[in-house]
Amino acid sequence: MSIEEEKKFLMSEINEYEFHNDNFKIFVEGDKYIGGFLTSKNNKDHPLNIINNCRAVYLSILDFYSAIKFSIENALVYSYDENVNSFEKFKMFSDGYSSQEEMFAYYFLNNAIYRLSSLWDFLAQFYNSLYGLEKNNRKIYYKAFFNSYKDKYAEFRQISNYLIEIIDSNESSEPYRKWSGNHKYLKNYRNKMTHINSPSITIISNYDFNIKDHPLVILKRLCDEFNTLCSFIDTAVSIANSKFLKMNL
Repeated sequence: MSIEEEKKFLMSEINEYEFHNDNFKIFVEGDKYIGGFLTSKNNKDHPLNIINNCRAVYLSILDFYSAIKFSIENALVYSYDENVNSFEKFKMFSDGYSSQEEMFAYYFLNNAIYRLSSLWDFLAQFYNSLYGLEKNNRKIYYKAFFNSYKDKYAEFRQISNYLIEIIDSNESSEPYRKWSGNHKYLKNYRNKMTHINSPSITIISNYDFNIKDHPLVILKRLCDEFNTLCSFIDTAVSIANSKFLKMNL
């Protein structure tokens, strides 16, 4: 596979799903719609309240989806720059960045990865509102949430199975299909970035041992993960739209 074919495949993953602002708007007349409202606890199960709550979470999904997509698109540009893509110029054991382009590649990769876990939480919060599961949205941890209800909802079981996939390190020669264990890889990457050190810097010490991965390896797993998460969001939106159409408003 040529470099251009690789880039085309990754761009297809990034652009496969689109989400529109009009979803879950409560229109009242023409293009006028209700921007939002508050209800008492006695009315929490009213169909309009459910739609309004889903709309609230969906707006956060849209915001993070757009920001992550923007970061991935920029990461792709810099990761394939000749100063980064060239293994002669990329210094794996350097104690810094080999070029400004490499710094930008890691910057946009890290930005997207950091936001991904929040997008997973928003998906869990959306389902929590949609199905009225009465979990406190501020205390939802997406992995535990989907695992708790995987026997009740088929879509939760699919998500839960994906979240525990094992990393297969032998797939690096197959860039034209999704790798396994992307979520676990990126979760480990984010945890290191948040709690230990920068995973984009090579460190060899008793404090920590970290050999940085090339931006293209991270980019591939990030594009795979983003595409999979967007497919789950797309399913949630379809389920919600179907449910709301059947409501007697």
